[in-house]
Amino acid sequence: MFKSVSFILGTLIFASVASAQASEKECKKETALEKNLSELEEVTKVTDVCPDPEYIDLMKLCNEVYDQKPSSDESELSFKYQEALWKMSCAKDGVDDLETARKKIQTMWNKHRTSIACNFPGLSVPKGNIVKSSLEINFSYFLISAVKDYKLDMNFKDPVDNRTILDFIRDEIAFVKKSPVDMTMKIKEYESLYKLLQANGAKHSKDL
Repeated sequence: MFKSVSFILGTLIFASVASAQASEKECKKETALEKNLSELEEVTKVTDVCPDPEYIDLMKLCNEVYDQKPSSDESELSFKYQEALWKMSCAKDGVDDLETARKKIQTMWNKHRTSIACNFPGLSVPKGNIVKSSLEINFSYFLISAVKDYKLDMNFKDPVDNRTILDFIRDEIAFVKKSPVDMTMKIKEYESLYKLLQANGAKHSKDL
């Protein structure tokens, strides 16, 4: 009799402890979820109030891409153009981590990407999108970082020539292959960028 009662009491106590532990785990999960939602809300608030970049902001970004200068000593970024990109997206250098900055930059990019155009000397696409312009001045790092670090969507048609960046690189490969001089390295570079874009979901204009 005593053993039976002890067993029943032991079972009830174990069930009670297990229930308490499960509740504690659920509470922790809810707390983590609430924290993630709170962080997302904060990012959303900032991107909602971030003012549209002005013409001078766009020109500064273009100029920094053209100059390809390293960032200032106090910056945690690699290039000055990144400082300009972060600033016009309301991302805070030295405060925001990459994930937070990425969301802000993506928001700005999706809204203004067709307007971010550069007009460097000797471009085959004058006033074309900054991604194309960066390739024409041999600064492919801009495109690589845009795709890998910031995961920017490249599936849009440049209003200047109605081509996506994937169209542009395909056409450049065909053009360079016809060159009378050896352009092997440039062809390999463009083919590598083409594969990078495709691997990250980029499409030709006919597929949009």
